[in-house]
Amino acid sequence: AEEMLGHPVEDFISSVDLNDHQQRMIKRHEGVPENYQRKLRRKDGSEVICQVFASALKDINGKFAGSFALFTDVSEQTRLEESLQETLEFQRVMLDNIQQAVVLTDPDGKFIRVNNAFLNMFGYSLAEVEKLTIQSVTTPEYFHASHKAQIDLLNGSKQLIEMEKEYIRKDGSRLWAATTGTSVRNEDGSIRYLTAFIRDLTTQKLAISK
Repeated sequence: AEEMLGHPVEDFISSVDLNDHQQRMIKRHEGVPENYQRKLRRKDGSEVICQVFASALKDINGKFAGSFALFTDVSEQTRLEESLQETLEFQRVMLDNIQQAVVLTDPDGKFIRVNNAFLNMFGYSLAEVEKLTIQSVTTPEYFHASHKAQIDLLNGSKQLIEMEKEYIRKDGSRLWAATTGTSVRNEDGSIRYLTAFIRDLTTQKLAISK
């Protein structure tokens, strides 16, 4: 991993895919999240096929500040438990260092993993979150829309969902947030987990309402 530090991602992308990569980066700067597959070069020159979920990171002023991407190796069929454990360990290190709340849930909406930003945003401890589902923190008014978005990801009718909705914090207060979600699948097409990025919009919404 240390050998990769300092290298631009273009160093690992085939020349035939560079134009597509550049077009996706333009969309990234515009704030468009994407879920796609990409062939990347290993150190020994062989290729690995990765499922990529990429999203823009924004500063407190809403300006583009960089990219966050999850790379899942889909080249070979692996046991779900081993692959999930590797993914969670990666995310434990990486996700806890970004400001946006990030969650992973099983197909029923039960939280598998959340980052520190989520805990701070919603006021729960990690032990408390393990007993919750995404529905538990969704306001009644948005339960139907949230459930429909979840079904769309599960049945594959949508690769990505984007919506603004209200959530409920532990103390009962509400927060507005922009939510971007996607599904991560095994090679056989079955759901591995759902993941979502949650960006707090409460301050902006209050400012507009004044």
